[in-house]
Amino acid sequence: MNLVKNLKKVMVALLTVATIFTCVLAVNTKEADAYYWDKPVEFVGLGAMNVAAYVHVENPYAVVGTEVYIQVENSAYNKDITLWYTDRSNNGEWHSSSKAEYVKSLGNNRELWKVKVWFYGVSTTKFCVHYQSDTGIDVWDNNNGNDYNLADYPANQIDPNTY
Repeated sequence: MNLVKNLKKVMVALLTVATIFTCVLAVNTKEADAYYWDKPVEFVGLGAMNVAAYVHVENPYAVVGTEVYIQVENSAYNKDITLWYTDRSNNGEWHSSSKAEYVKSLGNNRELWKVKVWFYGVSTTKFCVHYQSDTGIDVWDNNNGNDYNLADYPANQIDPNTY
């Protein structure tokens, strides 16, 4: 009987120590340092737009040439930043743009990049941004799952010289 009582006391003591140890670890766990800005990639605006309208009686549309500006975290030297889009010419399929070009450093470990692209049809064009690096970052900015609609941003033109 004494053996059972002693085993119970030992078990209670071990559980108490384990609980305290777990609490201490949970309180002292240091989270990863984050930059002041916690998004590795973000669409920030469009440059000036070049528009050519194709007027057909049955099916008029516009072709829009623009530069899409993207802010990224400078966490690696090698980065692949592309725009994925679907427009009138793609029949609902998504396609990748050419790779983005570096524009300038923004400080605070951020960089500005741009993608030159032509979209066919303003009201039908949707896009999102994909960012991959050789350090393992693989993230998307897709407007919180809603994708960006080109028709929503004609007035959102930015000047990279003053950005």
